[in-house]
Amino acid sequence: MDELPASPAQLAPNPKGGTDAIEGDVAAREAFAEALERLLAQIDFALAGYAEMVPRARPEVDRLLLDWRTMHLAHRDALSLLAIRWGESPRGGSRWAAWLQRAIIRTRAALTGIGPGVLGPVVMGEERTIDLYDDAVAAAADPEARDLLAEQRAALIVLHNRTRDLT
Repeated sequence: MDELPASPAQLAPNPKGGTDAIEGDVAAREAFAEALERLLAQIDFALAGYAEMVPRARPEVDRLLLDWRTMHLAHRDALSLLAIRWGESPRGGSRWAAWLQRAIIRTRAALTGIGPGVLGPVVMGEERTIDLYDDAVAAAADPEARDLLAEQRAALIVLHNRTRDLT
């Protein structure tokens, strides 16, 4: 049986359907880009804190804080590559907020040292990071991106629980 040629109505673009699909894709892509940008800014903020804490940490917490810093560095690098793959330019977090955080940590280090007392604030800060991972996972339409984010989030939860258990 020969196939009949398509009618002009079948060949004509569906402006409504096509536009909705494109607009939906654009909106989803923008939502993911924003979630990824917020997550990267939070990771940069955390890294600024760990960069100050690790060298000043007492022996009872230095390894744990170094583990946080090492994990965030690896996660930031992988997420930056993901952002570039999606056509985004990874931007750092607020320089002002990072500067203020470093000043607070330096003051705390001078007054009380960087010991077990910092673990409570570390847990609270990392809970914010976990929330941002949740947002990014929810916004990720790409299965590969979602898997990477979920894997990083799971590693974060393990270290978060280890830290929380010491508070």
